[in-house]
Amino acid sequence: MFLDLFYGLREAGVPVGLQEWRMLMEALEKGIHGSSLLRFYNLSRACLIKSETYFDQFDQVFAKVFKGVEGSLSIEDEVLDWLNDPKNFEELTDEQREMLEHLDADELMQRFLDTLAEQDE
Repeated sequence: MFLDLFYGLREAGVPVGLQEWRMLMEALEKGIHGSSLLRFYNLSRACLIKSETYFDQFDQVFAKVFKGVEGSLSIEDEVLDWLNDPKNFEELTDEQREMLEHLDADELMQRFLDTLAEQDE
């Protein structure tokens, strides 16, 4: 699907090079798109399009390639639901539970993402 976007842009006359494509792939590996089609669209356009004159061609190709793909995934919602469920934290001490109760959802999500980024497996 991603290669369809790359080759579709090139066929439409949009000058997309390997350097821009690699930048997009690295951004996707880092999760910058946040599992959202809209954020992926914005990220793709920012990485791949060098001039505003190609915005229309990009929009047409993007719409053709991703036609039928729904808006976003609820991965972040699933993680928050899991974090809010106390039965998932049976191994925590009372002190650790108290620390978690004082964190708001954004701080908790940031700590989760930091821990996830540190893992190498």
